[in-house]
Amino acid sequence: MNMNKNVIKGFIFTIIIASIIIIAIFLFTFNYKTRPDTIRENIWDKGKEISEKYLDSIKNMEDIKLVKLDGIEVINLPSKNVYKFIKNNEEYEKWIYEDLYNIKKNDGVTFNEDEKMVLEEISKVYEALRSCDESIKEYDTLKYKERLINEESGSKDMLNSRKENILESINKLKVKTSKLENIYGFKYGSEIDKLIKIINQKL
Repeated sequence: MNMNKNVIKGFIFTIIIASIIIIAIFLFTFNYKTRPDTIRENIWDKGKEISEKYLDSIKNMEDIKLVKLDGIEVINLPSKNVYKFIKNNEEYEKWIYEDLYNIKKNDGVTFNEDEKMVLEEISKVYEALRSCDESIKEYDTLKYKERLINEESGSKDMLNSRKENILESINKLKVKTSKLENIYGFKYGSEIDKLIKIINQKL
């Protein structure tokens, strides 16, 4: 009987020790995950990972093709193309508008100056790429309508204006991305040059 009591006491003691260890591990993990430097590192790593996906998608610029819509040629942006990628990439948009926004409200989380610059430039690149996307869509829409109305007076000027908007957007994008090369090692430059050349040929 005494042996059974000792076994029960030993079992209870083991459970208590195990519980204490589990609670200690949980508290340590929770504390680590909520520490400002950990939050900062996680957000920074997430931004880096997502941005690297952008670099991969930009490498597909040569996939841009002309397709016909009701017999009219328009610029096709394939699914792997950076425009489509950014347009549909809710993960990055959430990172820019939620994670970075929220991090600014947490005084305990800070980035160094280089990191701040990179984060700022990445968000500018995002906006510049969206601008390119919108400019090309405006151009294609107007080009389509211009053919349908048999080149109504003034439509050529509007097309040229849209074309200038596209090239201006791309050139701005090139300026934005060039800042990232020295800081973050992203080699956007040659890919953006490729994009400008391709779209110039298509317009």
